Amino acid sequence: CAPINNLHFRKAMLYAIDRTTINAKILHGGQANLCGIVPQGVDGYSADLCKLTPYDPARAKAEFALAKKDFGGTIPNDGKLTLTYQTSGQAIVNEYTEIQSEWAAVGINVTLKGQPFNDWVNTVTVKTTTLAENAWADDYPDAQDFTHNLLSVSGAYDITNFNNPQFEQLIAQADVTPNGPARAALYIAAQKIAIDNVAFIGIGQVNLPWRWKTNLHGLALSSGFNYPIAANDDWTQVSVS
Repeated sequence: CAPINNLHFRKAMLYAIDRTTINAKILHGGQANLCGIVPQGVDGYSADLCKLTPYDPARAKAEFALAKKDFGGTIPNDGKLTLTYQTSGQAIVNEYTEIQSEWAAVGINVTLKGQPFNDWVNTVTVKTTTLAENAWADDYPDAQDFTHNLLSVSGAYDITNFNNPQFEQLIAQADVTPNGPARAALYIAAQKIAIDNVAFIGIGQVNLPWRWKTNLHGLALSSGFNYPIAANDDWTQVSVS
């Protein structure tokens, strides 16, 4: 619905976001900057995607002006947009208050609606919510679990209503490509298409600290839920001394 259906408006929202302030200052390092949808630690992640999503208030204002022009001089539903997010702690409240402020600085007026976790889960299962926080932990550490589930028109958790044939072709090709640089490149190319269309706005990847005793050997952290697993998935090398 308008104005979210306008690419210039979505780009204005994208360029107005200051991830570094949100993750380093508001969340005190609780998240690392993430611009794509595939997290660091999973093949298909690319730090270069942040070059496509810079914090650039001047560019955001320029895109906002183009959106305004497209709509005949007035942004539809101005002041009536609501961003729904889960209120699972004060840190998240602070995060979305900062996002609201950053958007307001370029002329985008958004109301915040915090929901208890269970209510928020219901919100993100429907495709009629205009703006919503999305959060995802992978079921298996592979780019397919992120790109297909969250952005594909046939994805189980696609709340973006993103439907792009070129994107679909790339991730379908990646599904049947052996692991390696060629497969990762397909997922990176697909993410570039989603970013160019502002199908989503990546904010951060959660950092979770883990500690285990020094007499435990051969363990590593998984890329998704960040729980300890066998290094290189080789449990024969896990030992206690």
